[in-house]
Amino acid sequence: MEVTKMQVGQEVFIRPGSFTWDPNIKMIRGLIAQEPFIIRATQLEFQNFHFDDEKTIPLEIQRAMQNGFHAIVRKYSGNKVVLSRREWQAKMYNQIEINQVYNAKIIEVKPTILFVEVQGLKVGIYITECSRTRMNNLENYFKVGNKTKVKITRKGKEFPFQISGSRKLAYSTINTTSHHYQLGEIVDATIAEPLDDEGCRIEITPAIPGILNGQGVSTLTRGQRVKGKIYEIRDKGLKCELISDQ
Repeated sequence: MEVTKMQVGQEVFIRPGSFTWDPNIKMIRGLIAQEPFIIRATQLEFQNFHFDDEKTIPLEIQRAMQNGFHAIVRKYSGNKVVLSRREWQAKMYNQIEINQVYNAKIIEVKPTILFVEVQGLKVGIYITECSRTRMNNLENYFKVGNKTKVKITRKGKEFPFQISGSRKLAYSTINTTSHHYQLGEIVDATIAEPLDDEGCRIEITPAIPGILNGQGVSTLTRGQRVKGKIYEIRDKGLKCELISDQ
């Protein structure tokens, strides 16, 4: 049976397990549609690409190996298909729009910045843009693989084409949300910061902060998920009482 060759410019998806990383020449090799392919180092990443250690697989490649990735057919070289991951990402970069909200997956967590993936590209969210609730260290609240929404706020015009976003602006505030909170309503919340008066700052949503009081609040830890009963509603947030039966 004759294999139909892929066309130059065609978009393809490379599945996990169908390729390997060659650390000696910093190249991806694999098979697609029964044909061998390569992606050279210069065509691996549209944004920053780090070779921190000759023996360590770069984080970008580790994520690609776990999840697969998209690429574009550049040409044929002998019996090999030459692909470009960079060209596919450049196409996605042009499609991403400032002020639009996208679904994203967290790919890296640092104390003061989250990195999320949007359409195959890395978007940075600084701690001040993660929540309207004060957070001291993002590593206490987020894990790699968590899902979130992000509103794109900036796109760099030159390499490394950094993209910035806001988690808190991607969600509605009390004044703009379609959810009409009611006194006595039970809400889910995340513990953010303890207060001096034996209460806690909480995150109801990234754009809706709150205060949690009640017996047992002093034993709660940052990042812990709890339930609270609303006893006061303000334009800038909610006041809740801890429900101990979790």
